[in-house]
This record gives sequence, structure tokens and C-alpha cells, in this order.
Amino acid sequence: MAEELCARLFDFDPGRTDQKSLTRLLPARLDVEPVLIVVDEAQRLNRKCFEFLRYLHDPAERGLGGIARRSPMLLVGGDQAWGVLAADPMLRSRVYRRVQCRRMRPEQVLAWIPGFHPLYRQASPDLLSFVDHHCGHGLFRNWSAFTRTALDVLDGAGKLTKEAAANAFTLLGGANDAQ
Repeated sequence: MAEELCARLFDFDPGRTDQKSLTRLLPARLDVEPVLIVVDEAQRLNRKCFEFLRYLHDPAERGLGGIARRSPMLLVGGDQAWGVLAADPMLRSRVYRRVQCRRMRPEQVLAWIPGFHPLYRQASPDLLSFVDHHCGHGLFRNWSAFTRTALDVLDGAGKLTKEAAANAFTLLGGANDAQ
């Protein structure tokens, strides 16, 4: 995990650096240059990984007290991730807020999706509802996949239309009846 964090956060290739050295190097770098650490699919992490993230996040864990800054972390994952965190008081006490993401209701889709990507700023409510019904289903993950695919269909230029949306649905493997 330390190698991956070095590479992704600081564009640093640790090469043959041993794990012990990385475990010292990474927190020292974070103390100087705090960054937001986002861990997606956090439910795949084991307890040891969570402990390492706690170590990185909390300067007091490294004996630095209040002299070092914390690197904020966003753990994105399913309920299994919460199960690991909630079971350990040392981990649980460091969670600022647990946020559960639910499906957007149709009126939320119409309110939020135009600000999600420029592709949707000029889209009509009917077109957004059409996309949500056939593909988005109120889930940002689905909207993200659709957005990328629609941009491919439009070849980076042009306005989203019902026809372009239907072509994107086909590429995503569904909604053959969407015309």
C-alpha cells in the first residue's frame, strides 16, 4: 500500500525502497505536503491496511502530537468497510462522518445532473429523465459511465441528443428499446 500511495500521491517511484523506509518516508512527505487521500473500494482493505491509513492520517500515532498536519482521507466503500471501521474503537473514533449515498430521486437527477458535467448543462429535463430511466437509475456511478460513453459517441463534440443517448445505451449493453 505504501508503494502505491507514493506513486499515486507524489508521482514517486519507490523502486527498491524497502517497506520500512517507505513507512517512514510517506508520513514525512505527508507532513510537509498534505493531500486528500481517496480510497475507493475501501471494503477490499483488510484491517492491516486500515491501520496503516490510520497511521498516515494521525500525526499523534507517529509521536508528533499537534505539530504535524493531518492528511484528510475519503474512504469510499460498501458496508463491509464500515463493519471493519466500526468494530475497532481506535479506527471508528477517527471517522468524522459516515455518509451513505442512495439513489437520487427523479427530481434530484433533474436538479443535480446539469451541474455534474457540461454535457448536461443545456439538456432538457425530458432528455435527462430519458437517460436516467434507461441507464442512470439515479446512481452517480451509472451516470459517470454514461457520460464517458456519450462523450465517445459524440467524439468530444456536439450536443447530447436522444439518438446519441440511445447509441451510448447500446455501447453500455442495454436499453435496446430506447429510441
